This record gives sequence, structure tokens and C-alpha cells, in this order.
Amino acid sequence: MIGRTNPGRSNSTLIISRRTLLTASIGTVAGVALAACGGENEPTIVTPPGDAFIPEVIPTTIQIANGNIMADAPLLVALERGNFSAETLEPVLQRTDEQELIDLLIQGGTEITLTSAGPAFFNALQGGHDLKIIGPVTMDVPPLSTPLIVARERFDSGEITSVADLRGGTVGIARAGFTEYLLGKTLEPEGLTLDDVRIDLNSDRRLRTRLERGLIDAAMIAEPDATEALFGGQAVVLSDQYLPGYTATFAMTTGGYLTENAGTVSAFFNVIYRSCAEMLENGFNSPRNQTIFQLYNGRESSVLAQMRPYGCTETGAVDVDEVMGIQRFYLDRGMLNLTNEIAPDDFIDDALAREAAESVFPA
Repeated sequence: MIGRTNPGRSNSTLIISRRTLLTASIGTVAGVALAACGGENEPTIVTPPGDAFIPEVIPTTIQIANGNIMADAPLLVALERGNFSAETLEPVLQRTDEQELIDLLIQGGTEITLTSAGPAFFNALQGGHDLKIIGPVTMDVPPLSTPLIVARERFDSGEITSVADLRGGTVGIARAGFTEYLLGKTLEPEGLTLDDVRIDLNSDRRLRTRLERGLIDAAMIAEPDATEALFGGQAVVLSDQYLPGYTATFAMTTGGYLTENAGTVSAFFNVIYRSCAEMLENGFNSPRNQTIFQLYNGRESSVLAQMRPYGCTETGAVDVDEVMGIQRFYLDRGMLNLTNEIAPDDFIDDALAREAAESVFPA
């Protein structure tokens, strides 16, 4: 890192860099630069005079809130591999649910939030809060990372063997809003809508129990719970039809923070996208990543090795059509306090994310 000593050398050896040249006095720099020792063929060792010092690099604290879900995997990898230190950032992590993630942002309790574009976000905009979607973090890749599953017993008996069999039945989901959007997209190819089913809201783990006991007919369950249910023999996939490129997690902040801390936001995206690049190169479910995931969800490595992966953006661009389609879905379902759509220019600003992605994923 510029301005730091090389850990492979003695602390008395100064790394001459642009930052050092800018911060040291002209006389000190001249004295250091001309202090070469030894003969013509001997290595040059540059040492500072006794009154020279290397200024301490103080990292910038950045508060990040997320839901501790597998769609936030690049953040978890970045935290555990120390990738934030490369950008002189010191992350402070907060974990909570979707509504509270937006509330934290509004109340100034956090600076960047990782979450889906849910109803809470759009209702906050309608309430006059200056929130911004500043870039995508993870994308869905085939097969669908939140599959629609059914109890094995009911599948094997022939009672429920297709999505069409769910007409009039009950489908469990863990989160209102965005998961409903996914469910609607899954039902659509079979000629069904959300009005053709009843929705049961529960946690992923409780949905597995309710599915096994026959209290619900099917469930959309996220990873790693989906893989646990499938490989534990409790369930069968009814549909995991891929929804091309939908964004699982966005990074969001306030307009004020984005304006006043553009450098910190750029550094954040550099960290996240470099972590994404590592995951793309080594594999989402690599043994090294499994070890990291276990720290956050405590699941068996055999489950983590088999779970459905997420992908990463390589452009940093927010899909405006996708976000507006999600907003219209919430409007049509009566989930928003809005009467008209909010224009994308009012809440999407992905310039810094695109710039970071361009540097990390060159064409």
C-alpha cells in the first residue's frame, strides 16, 4: 500500500512513493534519495534520516448493513479475506431484515445497505427520503437460486407433480415483496398468477417444517435451506426455471452520503467487485469459500458445496428495465403507498459502480 513500509524489509527502509513525495519536506526527500550506499554493483538501500517518519494511514470506517443471506456472498468473502484493507477501509457490519435495512439507511444508522429492491425501498422514496440504488452486487445464474419445491411424499404420490397442480393451493415464501415477484414469474409459464394461490409467510426453516407436515403445498426457499431440504430427502424441485439475469442484491445509500463520500463508495465497489472476480475465478462453492460461509450460517460443508451459486455483475450497471418492472409489480399488487411510478433517474445512480467494474473486469 502506498505510504506503508514493505513488510518484507526492515521498518527502517522507506518506500519512496508519490504519497511520500507529497507529504515529506523537500529537504528530507532530497536527503533520502541521495543516501545510496556501497559500490557501483552493490544493492542500494535507502534509509530515512533520524527525524523522518512515515505518516500513519488511518482507514476510513464504512458501515454496511445486510441480511446475512447467500446473495451477499461477495461481501462475506471480502470481510474474511481482508479485502477491505487494500482500499484502506474498515468495515462495520450490521445484519438485520429487509425492512430494517431500509430503516437503518433512513435513520443514519448505516451508510451502505445490501438488499433487494423491495417495497420498503420504494415506500421510503415516496416518503421523501433521498435513497439511491448505486449498483448491483450479485446476479442470479441458472438454475434459479430460490427454487419452488414440494414435499417428496406428495410428489411421489402424484398429488403435486407440476406448477399447474398448485392452483388453489398454498405456497410458502420467506419474504413479502421481491420473493412474491419471483413466485409470480415462476407461476406465469404455467398460466397461473399469484391470485391463483394462497401465500404463507414464514422463515425458510419454518417453511421446510410446514412443507414436510403438509401444512403448505409448496415453498420458494433460498439457499442454503433449499439444498438442505433437497439433499435431506424432504423435498423435490417443482420448478427452478431461470429468470435471466435478475439482480439478487443491490447496494443502496443516501443521496447525501453518495455526494459527500464518492471516494469511499468507489473504494467499496472496488472491494466488492474484486471479491466477485475471485469467486468467479475460483468457484462460488470452492472449499475456501465454504469455510467462510460456515462462519455466517453454520451449515455443513457438504450442503454448501452443493447449493446453487449466485453470479456477479461484470458491468456494474443497474438494469433499469428490471427495477422499473419490479416497481410496477408492487404497484399492481397494492404493496406501495404510491399512485404513480417514480422515475429511475430519481433513485438510480450507478456511475461509480460502472467505473469500478470497468477497472476490475476490463473488456
